[in-house]
Amino acid sequence: MSNNFIVADPKLAAAGALRIERAARDMTIMEELGRRYEAERPFVGLHILSGLPVSPETAIYLRALERCGAEITVVNSGIFSTQDDIAAALAVEMGYDTYAVKGESMEAYRYHLERGLMASPHILLDDGAIFMEYWKSSGGKSRMFDTCIGATEETRSGVTQSEEIGAQYGYPYPILEIDSARVKHLVDNCFGTGQSVVAGILSATGKMMAGCRVLVVGYGNVGLGTAHYLRQMGAEVLVAEKDSFRALSAYMMGYTVMPLKKALPAADIIITASGTEGVIGAEEYPLLKDGVILANAGHDDTEIDKNALIRLSFASRQISPYLTLYQVSGRLIGLLCGGGVVNLGVNAGCPADVMDASFSANFLGVLSLVRNRTHFKKGLHSLDEADDKLVADLYLQKLGVLE
Repeated sequence: MSNNFIVADPKLAAAGALRIERAARDMTIMEELGRRYEAERPFVGLHILSGLPVSPETAIYLRALERCGAEITVVNSGIFSTQDDIAAALAVEMGYDTYAVKGESMEAYRYHLERGLMASPHILLDDGAIFMEYWKSSGGKSRMFDTCIGATEETRSGVTQSEEIGAQYGYPYPILEIDSARVKHLVDNCFGTGQSVVAGILSATGKMMAGCRVLVVGYGNVGLGTAHYLRQMGAEVLVAEKDSFRALSAYMMGYTVMPLKKALPAADIIITASGTEGVIGAEEYPLLKDGVILANAGHDDTEIDKNALIRLSFASRQISPYLTLYQVSGRLIGLLCGGGVVNLGVNAGCPADVMDASFSANFLGVLSLVRNRTHFKKGLHSLDEADDKLVADLYLQKLGVLE
């Protein structure tokens, strides 16, 4: 048991440990990589700080890193991205310094992030550019990254934010884009996230999707997968996408493609997956129909401008732990998970066998950063194609497609 942790309830550790072991059954590639490199122990002497969502799948990944010699510290990737029983298990059962509580305040979140950085980590596991945002908040002057060899970035929105921050403040370390891996695009972003986003909305609202008119804002891999699962359930799917090629792709797939402001009044449910801050904001709220539900599938809680919604509303009422209704000009607008990521806020995120591929790519990215530390310059880098293909091959073997 760690002597340094802040979690919601340490007594949840036993329940969390059971869920972690259940996830291990579906993460055979991750377990295999841990065994493959255990004897070599390539991470001996290295401290790894995880800013990934605190989930059973993340626990399996961190355990593989530890088996290969790493020392582990865990912080929250976002205020709604922690599963409290897993955080307790990481601290009590697995002995990791853990600072993560679901629904914590932004002040507590920043304090916990700083506690993790005070451990002088060598490798950062980033998810949504939370460490780069800290670098930005320091004006690009923080010394907390002086020991850092490099980082992996799990999400597309995190890569985009890192590019913007790096252009303004420079990069404090090399960053491997795990989101650039083709295996992650296919297995995780498209099918895994698509399924879990729709599952989260169903759990939070109890709505019937058949016949429901759903607007997907953004048709990248997450939007593509979300639209696919919605259509399988009988929803009428509208797509709003600025990129001409993606919009054309959505049209060729049979979706109704419309400009955002034209599509908004028709939608019963709106799902943001654009990677754009404030894509639904003060100008858009007056266009929404009475009873519409807003959900965010992008990583950040900034795609839906919650502050603008609060300013425009006369009153609000929390209907459930996940759904809040706002009264705006005589209409009710529902917001799920406070605008946070709906699949993480309501459910447990992507299925374990999906994260098996994504975190295996992340593991190989960390291995590459450590082994080739003199090769990587500060800035963004893609995952090696050979590592990408290795994960795809291992996944096919897991499915029994390849021998």
